[in-house]
Amino acid sequence: MTSLKFLDKGDKVAVGSVSGETRIVDIQTQKVLSCNKFHSARIGTLEACDDNSYFSGSRDKNIVHWDLRKREVVVKFCRHKQEVCGLRYDRQTAQLASGGNENKLYIWDIRKNK
Repeated sequence: MTSLKFLDKGDKVAVGSVSGETRIVDIQTQKVLSCNKFHSARIGTLEACDDNSYFSGSRDKNIVHWDLRKREVVVKFCRHKQEVCGLRYDRQTAQLASGGNENKLYIWDIRKNK
């Protein structure tokens, strides 16, 4: 495990791994609801968008927005030059802030990327 994030209602948790795999686990049943590999390196940060989607940031320099209902990637952001080390989503503005080890901060407007 390299990162953890409770999803919206707190009944699911996203777990990132060193291999670039993300698992969504149901807290009550302790069962894996989904297991996906969108990254080629460790996932250092996870952020919930809502109870049905989340963002993952990786050492591979990419950010993935994943939708659990559709079981697909909504969008992939590729601007960082080093590992993505921080993510924070603001629901009121639908903006995602990302920080990388290259000391850059990016603001992504999620509405423009759907």
